[in-house]
Amino acid sequence: MNTDSNAASNSASPTDATSIPEVHIYVLLDRSGSMQSIASDVVGGFNRLLADQQADGADARMTLVQFDSNDPQEVIADAIPIAEMVGLDASTFVPRGGTPLLDATGRLMATATARVAQRTSDSLPPEEILFVSITDGHENCSGEQTLASIKQLVDAHSAAGWTFVFLSAALDVYSEASSMGMDQRSTQSWVGDSAGTGRAFDSLSASTRSHRRKVRNSEFFDKGDFFEGEKPAEDDRTDRE
Repeated sequence: MNTDSNAASNSASPTDATSIPEVHIYVLLDRSGSMQSIASDVVGGFNRLLADQQADGADARMTLVQFDSNDPQEVIADAIPIAEMVGLDASTFVPRGGTPLLDATGRLMATATARVAQRTSDSLPPEEILFVSITDGHENCSGEQTLASIKQLVDAHSAAGWTFVFLSAALDVYSEASSMGMDQRSTQSWVGDSAGTGRAFDSLSASTRSHRRKVRNSEFFDKGDFFEGEKPAEDDRTDRE
C-alpha cells in the first residue's frame, strides 16, 4: 500500500469491525498513461464523488485501487468508512504505463471475495457490494486473466448479489463490457475530456446515492440496472458524435 500522507490516512483501523456499514464501494481506477490529459479532471471528479457520498451518510465504506502496467493493484484505501476517506490529489493519481484491466479486475475481485469469506468466518453481517470500474480505454497488457475468466467471475459474483458498474471512454465500450460479463444497463460510455470526465463521475455519484438509499430503505431494485436508464455522460457523448 502506498505510504504517502493520503494513503496512510486511508488505512482501516482494527476497531472498524464494530460499525461495518452496509454498502461497500469498490472503485477500480485506471491510471494508465493515456489518463494523463484528464488527470486533474479525474482527481476533481473522484473528490466530488467522495464528498457526495460522505454527505449522504456514514452507512458505506470504500476500497480504492488504482492500476497500470507497473502495478495492477495499488491499494489507496482498504475498506475505509466513507466518513474517513481522503480524496485524491496530484501526488496520489499519477498516470503511467499500460492498461492491464483484466488482471486488475481479477485481483480486486479476489480481494473482495477474501473479505466476504473472512466476514462470514467472523460471523459479521454481509456487505452490499458495489464494484465500479473506471477506465478511458482498452485492456492492452494483462497476463493473468482473460476475457473469459473475468466473465466467469463476474457472472458468479453477480449471481451472488454483487452489483458491477463499468464506465469507459473506449470506442467499443459495450462490446468490452459484455465480454467481461457486465450488464449493459450498468455500463456507461463517456468522452475522455474534461467535460466528459466530469459528467461520468457526477452520474456515477448520483446513481450511487440512489443505490445506497434503496439499500438503506430495504427497497427492491434490479442489481443489473445500476443507472436505471439515466446516462448523462453517454448522452453527451452521443450528442457530440
